[in-house]
Formats: sequence, structure tokens, C-alpha cells
Amino acid sequence: MPPGTVPKKATGLRNFPIVLDVDFHFIGRRRQKAGGLGKTVSMTAAGVVFTGPRELPCGSNVELSIRWPAKLNGSVPLQLIVRGRVVSSTKDQTMVVMRKHEFRTQALSRTMSPLAPDRLN
Repeated sequence: MPPGTVPKKATGLRNFPIVLDVDFHFIGRRRQKAGGLGKTVSMTAAGVVFTGPRELPCGSNVELSIRWPAKLNGSVPLQLIVRGRVVSSTKDQTMVVMRKHEFRTQALSRTMSPLAPDRLN
């Protein structure tokens, strides 16, 4: 079984390997280290496995902002916001169980805009 995947019979849910950009930060703790950037490894209806710069403390509450590949109306970028708890973490991968999730529109940054002047040349 590839790293970062959870056996279907362990959760009863289908595991989807998918690599997307993720930005994470901690919720509710003032003295926690800053968040970071990483890549998703896999997702289920109940959780997310992602890579990151370091091991995260188990039991920590986190918010993940995942850049979603589909666009609203074909042009508006979306992000999946996941709030959850770290249930497993190593220096290479972290598993978060979802408590809440929602899709939000993502503002186009100047460098991402298809009409940015540097992309016209």
C-alpha cells in the first residue's frame, strides 16, 4: 500500500489519491509554531493526508486551505477549507480528521490572473 493511504476497511471510506497545494495553520493555540505549505497525498470523505515541512503535534486543531482543481463557472478559482484535528504525523506526512469543510471562492492573485501583463508576452 502506498504511503499516506488508509486501508478502506480501516475507515469504511474510499481513499482518493490526489496531489493539490495545501496551506495550513493552527487554530486556537497562541504559542503554536506557524503553519506551512505542503501537498495533499490523499483524501477521503473523513480526512486528508498531506506532506508538510515538519511533524505536527497530534491532537492539534488545524485549518487546511486546499487549492481545488475545478473552477466555479469555469473561471472562478475554488479552495476547499477543512477544519480538523491532527490524528497522526511524521516528519513526512500528516493525517487530519475533518470536523468541518466548505468550498470558498479564491481571489485571483495578480500572478495567477490569465490577464496579468507578464503573461501576455
